[in-house]
Amino acid sequence: MFRLKSRKFLITGASGGIGQAIVKIMHKAGATLCVSGTKKEVLEEVAKQYEKNMHILPCDLSNAEEVNQLVNRASELMEGFDGLICNAGITRDSLLLRMTDEAWQKVIDINLSSTFKLSREACKRLIKNNWGRIINISSIIGLTGNAGQANYAASKAGIIAMSKSIAKEVASRNITVNCIAPGFIDTKMTEVLNEGQKGKILDNIPMKRMGTGEEIAAGVLFLASDEAKYITGHVLNINGYAATTDPDMDDTTKVICNIIGYVWGIGGPLMTVVIIGAALLAIFGRMPWPALFALSMFCGVFFGAKTIITKIMPNVSDEAKTMLEKCGQK
Repeated sequence: MFRLKSRKFLITGASGGIGQAIVKIMHKAGATLCVSGTKKEVLEEVAKQYEKNMHILPCDLSNAEEVNQLVNRASELMEGFDGLICNAGITRDSLLLRMTDEAWQKVIDINLSSTFKLSREACKRLIKNNWGRIINISSIIGLTGNAGQANYAASKAGIIAMSKSIAKEVASRNITVNCIAPGFIDTKMTEVLNEGQKGKILDNIPMKRMGTGEEIAAGVLFLASDEAKYITGHVLNINGYAATTDPDMDDTTKVICNIIGYVWGIGGPLMTVVIIGAALLAIFGRMPWPALFALSMFCGVFFGAKTIITKIMPNVSDEAKTMLEKCGQK
């Protein structure tokens, strides 16, 4: 299962933590690889770990000419081409009002534009093969956004939308195009965070830990394999469920929910008594039936408020739901 014998893949961003993990698992599965990055000496160190079926191809992804020739050069080195894994990416973080045009364009060019160009060149060859895999590494930030990363978020969200579009164009030729959206991964990039910063990140991850490069690589291996041949246009979230964690409520929302909870706790029993009494009065002719109907409708809306808030509204956090439950029991 998950064997890639005789398959030939180009991997960009191969010198980083996630990139090296992808190289290791793909090579172990039997693939012939062409690894690419900006630093030749780092790529050579990576290649030294493997005896055969390994080629290095330095490339500056900000250089359009080099990018447009990368797939052809990789194909020549490997004497064939079966798939592309776009893992390279950079950040130039800054708040929107301070972000320069250069910082915006640099991130878009390397993260998004190079992925587009490589995918375009890859598809030219894969269509001839009538088989192929394109796997683009996006990010949890492309799904959720993040303050100070408008450029990075736009590039990673763009990769997702672009991949879904390409997937529809080439699906009939047995070419799958998928994305992986890593969460916070334990790499050299996250080693610079202090304990306080790491604590805040972990608070938003239900699994309470960062991911590993090996876990991202396992997702890549699966999507590259024949076992994933009916999966395309998909975003594989590998993030400890962080992308679907409800956002914290602001203080105003918490106060409103608290008030509703107390009203429910006090008013629930009272409303029950009122509607039973009104029903008895209607039975004995002391209250018009239309009035009873109107009162019943009002009570129904009141009783439904708690259910709507705690069960239906998707943006109410678990903390607020628990608070409402406790208030309702008082």
